[in-house]
Amino acid sequence: MDGAVKEYRSYDEQVDLLIQRGMDVGDRDEAVALLRRVSYYRLSGYWYPFRQIVGSQRQDDFYSGTRLADVAALYEFDARLRTAAFAELSRIELAIRALLGHELGRVDPCAHLEPNLLGPTARSGGSYADWLAGYEFELQHAQRGLRRAPPAEVRRQAPRLGRCRATRLRRSASVFAGRPGKDDSTGS
Repeated sequence: MDGAVKEYRSYDEQVDLLIQRGMDVGDRDEAVALLRRVSYYRLSGYWYPFRQIVGSQRQDDFYSGTRLADVAALYEFDARLRTAAFAELSRIELAIRALLGHELGRVDPCAHLEPNLLGPTARSGGSYADWLAGYEFELQHAQRGLRRAPPAEVRRQAPRLGRCRATRLRRSASVFAGRPGKDDSTGS
């Protein structure tokens, strides 16, 4: 194809094209149902390795013995693999977040309010100051019991504010932003 827009093909025409290119589609009705459910172009990535290579060019025709059932099995295997990988990665992410939160709490229960404890990323740029402003806003809403539920992180942190003291929160925001705060010995 020369880069032009591909012409519309019905599901039956798509099946015919696969047959024309040498793919065994098996039961035609099942092939049409698969294309309806998954789509021709989604499956095309899975039948790509079954396309013939001539010289160094991938052709549109398939190697003999290529079956749509094998392509569908490859697609379904990939979907199961992605699901399993995501499930395990989610567990790993949760474990890392739990460990990080626990260790930050050990260092200082209010480490999230001290950019010098959080590393160079928190000490540079404006992202920490933006995060802190949003944190203060959500925390104030949580304390006032407003209708809009704050994020889970803020709900978990709200009871700690008494221990951390609101003044420390304001001081951290002021120091990070380069403004002396009222609790800062250099400020008013």
